[in-house]
Amino acid sequence: MSERSRGLIGSPPLTEGQALVIEPALQVHTFRMSYPIDVVFVGRDWKVRHVIRAMKRRRMSKFVFGTRYVVELAADSLPDDVVPGAQLSLR
Repeated sequence: MSERSRGLIGSPPLTEGQALVIEPALQVHTFRMSYPIDVVFVGRDWKVRHVIRAMKRRRMSKFVFGTRYVVELAADSLPDDVVPGAQLSLR
């Protein structure tokens, strides 16, 4: 299994401040994961297109067309102001 398709499968849960950025991605899943995650789908311009908060285990997201990056974070760690249309920046 490639690193990109494996994502967080088999890894310990992320802690606050950690994230995994997957490129390219239009969809994610939490099959074979042991914990929920927050998921943010963003375009090339880092504008938020879709958000899933506390995505449960054994789930598949919808396809989010126009997405270039998917950011996976610890469940319930995503700030409330991260909503579709918000502009993200990397630090």
